[in-house]
Amino acid sequence: VDADWQAWRRAFAGDRRATLKAFPTLNHLGMPSAANAGLDSYQTPAKVDPDVIDSVARWIRSRR
Repeated sequence: VDADWQAWRRAFAGDRRATLKAFPTLNHLGMPSAANAGLDSYQTPAKVDPDVIDSVARWIRSRR
């Protein structure tokens, strides 16, 4: 939801410790999901999108 995303951006604006990245085609588990798919979509087996894994790994490495 764009309103949620904008609220997070405002909350962390200027905080150099925070990095926000949107994955608009993924659900909260980092798996592909159609827009407005609903809760049933969480029952469909899938793998975490490689971009999420790579982004998290890069972020962790950048904090060393």
